Amino acid sequence: MCDIYAQSWWTAGPDQAIWGTPEDIYVKLKEGYDAAGIPIKGWEPDNNFVVDYKPIKNWIGVDWNKFDEQYYPSGGEAWVAKMVRKLVRLFAPFTH
Repeated sequence: MCDIYAQSWWTAGPDQAIWGTPEDIYVKLKEGYDAAGIPIKGWEPDNNFVVDYKPIKNWIGVDWNKFDEQYYPSGGEAWVAKMVRKLVRLFAPFTH
């Protein structure tokens, strides 16, 4: 039997910085995808909101309107701005 198993923030429990600050990890992932030319339409960081962590390795949301600035120090809007692809307008709208 293999003793290596996949880890995720869902199974990490209250130490959501077990592999480093989640914000930094996502930004590094995005940079890698961008460098490889792989478009990512959206990101869903499950551990970005303020939550209570439970001993059975799950969490319950406390404030769904506020980013957890311990794990996402730049806050919600700034983190989203880092993760959004820059959109280029290919055609100007017609004006009459």
